[in-house]
Amino acid sequence: MKFVLATPVRGQHVPCNIGLQNTIDSLQEQLKQRAQVSLRNEVEIQGLSETPNENSVHVVVTLAQRIGLPLDVCDLEYASRVGKPQKRNKKLESTGISSPRPLRLTSENRRLFRIARDRCKSAEYKYCWIKNGSVYIRKTDGTIAYQIKNVNEQHRRVPCDGG
Repeated sequence: MKFVLATPVRGQHVPCNIGLQNTIDSLQEQLKQRAQVSLRNEVEIQGLSETPNENSVHVVVTLAQRIGLPLDVCDLEYASRVGKPQKRNKKLESTGISSPRPLRLTSENRRLFRIARDRCKSAEYKYCWIKNGSVYIRKTDGTIAYQIKNVNEQHRRVPCDGG
């Protein structure tokens, strides 16, 4: 039995085992899901000025105490700074702290959500949202909500002509 991959190589179709390709696709999907799940316990705090030789764990615990959150050093797996150093002359006060983002997305899911949102808007879909790190769409109230796992599925669910 011969299987053909849709992608030509030098004008030729390459024989491929469909079962193997399905396994690869399944494993890639599992990796994407695990990457998203690993972000569930991460909290991003923005707007804190950085001081030389600071202890990031101490900064997080101190911040939590100032806003009334019971957090101990043993509750943290790690804490680190990301991005460029911030230099601000503001004192840390609880009134100046905004809530952290409730959900972080992998770069792939962030890209998928952005594309889905734009495509849904142009196709006049009423809903496009994130739940537990997954992208969902719904045409109107009372219609079925679909989870969008990749761009190909999104193109299939939300046609270009908006129909």
